[in-house]
Amino acid sequence: MRKEQKEAKYALFEEYLAKADKFLGQTPTGKNLLDISEARGTTYDLDFSLTGEDAGYCMLHEGKPFVNECPSLIKKDTFAAFFENVIHESVHATVIKEYINVDVNPIDECHKRELDEANAVARTIQIAYEMHVMGIDSSVWEFMNGKESGKGAYAYGFAYPDATKAYKRALKKDPKSWQKPDAIQSAFMARLTTERKKTGHSFYYDINTLNYINNLCDLSLCDKKLEKSTSPEKILEEKYGKLFTKPETLEKKDIEHFGEWLGENYLYDKNGSMEYLLTDEAKRAGLSYYAKKQLQKTELTLAKTKHQLKIKEQASKAEIIAKKKQLKSR
Repeated sequence: MRKEQKEAKYALFEEYLAKADKFLGQTPTGKNLLDISEARGTTYDLDFSLTGEDAGYCMLHEGKPFVNECPSLIKKDTFAAFFENVIHESVHATVIKEYINVDVNPIDECHKRELDEANAVARTIQIAYEMHVMGIDSSVWEFMNGKESGKGAYAYGFAYPDATKAYKRALKKDPKSWQKPDAIQSAFMARLTTERKKTGHSFYYDINTLNYINNLCDLSLCDKKLEKSTSPEKILEEKYGKLFTKPETLEKKDIEHFGEWLGENYLYDKNGSMEYLLTDEAKRAGLSYYAKKQLQKTELTLAKTKHQLKIKEQASKAEIIAKKKQLKSR
């Protein structure tokens, strides 16, 4: 892409970001998201390595969230698709943490990522509806209900129609449910279950997560940094919580940061509990057939890797003891 084209793309990108900030700041949920993003120092940029089929992603750069958007979403007829993705990735930016370690539980790692995805989708739908019902802007809400937005990524509408339908069913049952946890929780559960079972979503999230763990297993056997990252449980718990070390003891506080919303948590059930999200059944409910098969393979690979690392550690200790004995005998 020529320099002039990139400059024009960046100019429209800045225009779209300013427009998005203006709209977000007028809604209660959007304002809350903006405040968190600003507090965390979230920055936004274009990634010209992304293809037309991509949308965007969030990563940590020097400890701060960094949202990258695909240039194909920056066209004069793609604001709705761009805005939807900016909101989605901004939600990810509120909870993103660095994590490189083979000391994980695969099903919990998948479940954590799916909670994060369901949260991002549900919050985005909530913000889109707030803008629509408050008369601020209806483009993202229309986009989520099947309206096309330009060409390339998401050209044929929102990627999670079942979540939108669940939100609308809640609205039909109670028109004021958007002001309560009911509507957004319905969208969240749809993304966590029915949407997750779809082959495309399952491959992109669950199977990619499991493949990532498999790659870490391979690297940990030859990379000292990763080998040493199998830290004591205390260190892991301090940094990542029980989600990675003792899934059987998870409490609602361990994942409630995924659902804080205007001072109340929409992930609580009617009894004020989150236990329904933490059961083994809930963690496996949305797994596709392919992901279930991959999970079994990953669990075996992980067990084998941990065993090999333990053997390496024991061999290293034995070598140190032998050298000490040699020194003493001299």
